[in-house]
Amino acid sequence: ITNYIPALQTAASGVARFDHNPTTGESLGLLIEDSRTNLILQSEDFSTTWIPTRAFITTNTIVSPSGTLTGDKLYENTTASNTHYVAQSVSLTSGTTYTSTVYAKAGERTIIRFRTTGTGTWSDAYFNLSNGTVFSGTGTITSVGNGWYRCSISGTSDLTGLNNFLVQLTDGSGSASYTGDGYSGVYIWGAQIEVGAFATSYIPTVASQVTRSADAASMTGTNFSSWYSPAEGSFYVEMKTNWGASVTAPLTAAVLYGQDANIRFNYISSGVSGINCFDGTTAGTLTTNVINIPTKIATAFSSTSNTAQAALNGTINSSRTFTKTGIASSISIGNFSGLASINGTIKKVAYYPLAVTNAQLQALTS
Repeated sequence: ITNYIPALQTAASGVARFDHNPTTGESLGLLIEDSRTNLILQSEDFSTTWIPTRAFITTNTIVSPSGTLTGDKLYENTTASNTHYVAQSVSLTSGTTYTSTVYAKAGERTIIRFRTTGTGTWSDAYFNLSNGTVFSGTGTITSVGNGWYRCSISGTSDLTGLNNFLVQLTDGSGSASYTGDGYSGVYIWGAQIEVGAFATSYIPTVASQVTRSADAASMTGTNFSSWYSPAEGSFYVEMKTNWGASVTAPLTAAVLYGQDANIRFNYISSGVSGINCFDGTTAGTLTTNVINIPTKIATAFSSTSNTAQAALNGTINSSRTFTKTGIASSISIGNFSGLASINGTIKKVAYYPLAVTNAQLQALTS
């Protein structure tokens, strides 16, 4: 038989990243993320800077989510009534929020404990790799195809200095302390620790930490001015965002941001609190949580009547008045003037060179 196996890919600098659902193949759209650093070393080779305790590592035993033979096996020794894990020490800062992730696939063992410790265990969860659920604790687990899952935990470090990043085996009941049989284990790949309250896309490392630059998509010059009308217009966007928790200043991220004129067509403020959709300097707020859910937003504006109207997922916002301060000469897509990203995907963008009606705004976003 022929079986399609999804694989993570890497885009070169200056190339747009178009993301897809790894299990359904659905196009999710343009991926826009802020800059993050993977603090883990040797993120794919668990036989190097990683320390196994009452456990062993066999490298390159299975096809990883990258589509290459780079997945490692973590398996237990025969020590009785004790823990079996692999760990790496990472220098973190007390009071800073981090998100830890690892890709894992069931072997003879199906439940892993994934945790980060300083003076105590400040981030901890158990994941069931046979059915893709969180067995206990607070975390997220996402299928990436071919039996692999990306497991994620977030928390605030309680220690400045070396914190331990652990992937721990459990027995069939989820107990982390048990007698090993000398061969049972799971497959692991792609470890990551990053500053922030949610995970972003995987950043591979070898001998040193690696930083991914922020995505910055924009249209400038005649590429923008040839179709944009400053007199009136409407913008429609389909998106999914994780933005909100990790951005502290500015507390804004624009899905579409027209620079040089304070033109913020579809604009997220404070993430969880809702969406501000406006043109000019006065916002109209739609207080709806849009974090990590499919979202449709649209804005219609008219410089003749100095009004702007917004809609979110079929709900119309009250009309707002504004005073235009200039004419936009460019537009940023998925980020606020290059500073704060939506940390998500933009599936569709549409522009209409007229202010559509409220009924049309509602229909577009329903």
